[in-house]
Amino acid sequence: MALRLSEFEQKEPIYLENGRKLLKWLDLYKYFSPKRILVSTNERELFVIKLFTNDYIYSIRVTPTYLGCQATTRKPRPGEEWNRGSDLPDGKFGWEVLQKILGAIVFYEAKDIVEPREPTPGVEKEIEFPSTSNVLNLS
Repeated sequence: MALRLSEFEQKEPIYLENGRKLLKWLDLYKYFSPKRILVSTNERELFVIKLFTNDYIYSIRVTPTYLGCQATTRKPRPGEEWNRGSDLPDGKFGWEVLQKILGAIVFYEAKDIVEPREPTPGVEKEIEFPSTSNVLNLS
């Protein structure tokens, strides 16, 4: 059963040593909170946590030798019946791979900045509406 980390730790231990190590590393970051992490798999050879944002679910997978992440949209695009996903960095379990994953998450979430341009003439003006009496021919 998937539980928030804050509830999970009260019910059972994290079996995989690298899973415990991952959580210690994440705890070093400002704004870390066990309430923001969902433990979805806790097995002797596999530990998976999920982080949620408005648009994506980030699944971080840990084995005795591997650390990786996948991003999945939380809702399908119009006309599609599946949720799109992308592989983020992965590799041998270690601090460096975690940094690559977290950096990828930051820039996966970042939005493009629109190029500055001059306002369209007339658009910034207030729209003038005809009076109600003229529209309804009440005068």
